[in-house]
Amino acid sequence: MFEESSKSIDSGHYLGDIKVVAKLVGQFINDVTVNRSANGIFTAINRNADIFLGLDDGYKPVPDWNTNTGLGRVLARRLSVSYEQAGIDVFRTAFGEFAVMALGIVKASAGKSDEDLQKEVEAFKSYMVSVLIGTADTLYPNDKSWK
Repeated sequence: MFEESSKSIDSGHYLGDIKVVAKLVGQFINDVTVNRSANGIFTAINRNADIFLGLDDGYKPVPDWNTNTGLGRVLARRLSVSYEQAGIDVFRTAFGEFAVMALGIVKASAGKSDEDLQKEVEAFKSYMVSVLIGTADTLYPNDKSWK
């Protein structure tokens, strides 16, 4: 069991690794803001909900964190998502909220430089990563803001 667990960590798929989470978040933001098709957005939402709830066998979840009672409660509180939903629905709704925030950044960037847009996207990405790895309460005490 330990060997299998360490292989997942070594292979770059451990959800306790900030680099793995940052890569997933970057891909999510790209899928939502660049592709922008409804199907693409829903696919990104569902894929990330599965991954971060620990349902995707391709990723090794953090015990007691990538669960409905761990990260699920944090997502519900931070994003004003009803915790009364089924576990996966809390995660899907939360990633839906993240998608809305990402699209809002793009919409608000009209007339701004690419550099300004990139700074805002990077700030949002850092916020998402911190929520997903459990450091947001320290780094972002204002629940719904990365600013």
